[in-house]
Amino acid sequence: MPRKPAKTQAGSPPGPGTGSGAGSGGTGALSLPPPPSGGALHVSTPASEALTGYLSANTKRAYERDFKDFFGVEDLSALSLDRILTVSPRDVQAFRDRLMAQKLSPATVQRKLSAIRSLYNYLMARGAVMVNPAHPKLVRAPKKSSIRRTDALTWEETVRFLAAIDRKTPQGRRDYALFLLCANCGFRRAEILSLRYPEDLRKGPGGEPVFIVRGKGEKTRKVAYGRQDLVEALAAYLADRGTAPGYLFHGREGPHAPLDSSWLYRLTHQYAEKAGLLQKIGLQEATGKARWRLHPHSLRAGYIYFALEKGVPVNRIRDQVGHSRDETTLGYVRDYQTVNADVVNALAGLNAEAKAKTAPEEEEEEEEEEKLRKPPDADAPLAVKPRTK
Repeated sequence: MPRKPAKTQAGSPPGPGTGSGAGSGGTGALSLPPPPSGGALHVSTPASEALTGYLSANTKRAYERDFKDFFGVEDLSALSLDRILTVSPRDVQAFRDRLMAQKLSPATVQRKLSAIRSLYNYLMARGAVMVNPAHPKLVRAPKKSSIRRTDALTWEETVRFLAAIDRKTPQGRRDYALFLLCANCGFRRAEILSLRYPEDLRKGPGGEPVFIVRGKGEKTRKVAYGRQDLVEALAAYLADRGTAPGYLFHGREGPHAPLDSSWLYRLTHQYAEKAGLLQKIGLQEATGKARWRLHPHSLRAGYIYFALEKGVPVNRIRDQVGHSRDETTLGYVRDYQTVNADVVNALAGLNAEAKAKTAPEEEEEEEEEEKLRKPPDADAPLAVKPRTK
């Protein structure tokens, strides 16, 4: 027999598993089989227990918010297993539709659906449920756009932004080093703030300075920063910071606590406004209030775009910024039409009307290539071009 919806307590917020149709599945095609009658491991606080399997603190915080939003509760410890088991695919579909009605981005909706899916994957592993009501085959997620909506700074705007930082003060030297590294290394906000001194500042195989970066999913990667201006900016900041172990970039509390992410947002807005980048302010459709479209991630987006524009291979950029797929990196390109046009133009002349090379021309090209491949005679004198007056 299918489980009956749990009764709603007076004053409790509405959510899946409460209200009309919740848990009934709406139609027979969307009804779920009853949970296993025996053999399931004991689960007392399912939502809270599901979060313990994640290593990333950011993932835990995000998924906790998504659980509370989906179930309409303030405290996950009060969310019982019986209530969670009343959820049907129709409840998840209604949640998806509500998020889309709020004009949230497809990427955000996908992330929230992934959170709900992860909860039921955990319960399936514990033997508490047989079917995941948030499975992609049961609840279709909106498709993400191939073009990122992050407002990246242009090259000129990035220069103006960095020039707006006063490097005559200790805080200015700290902020300049932080934002310069973000603009030239493509760090995520959480990555730059989680760097620790001195253990995350290392030497690469060739002696070049590298950062040990902890990315999403606790994956680590090495990011080189051996360019002279980056090294000098970091050295100037470290001269003020001192050698105390702890977080590389910290606030007034000292190196035992990282710089707060909300403070990083405020700094981004402060320097953008000082640089005259007021066009990066937008309006929220619902409230009409001013809203900053520019945030720390804009420097990362600019880095990826500049590197692609400069012809750096996409796989090298992908590894540098910690993406798992080339498609994610290419998603930061602001205009796919331009990229496609560049690829086509690179093959200009490849048609039936093009003049075919004659045999002598091909022989001359082969001789030139052979000269380039042949090493110079070690005994021959160096050819020095005479200096012109």
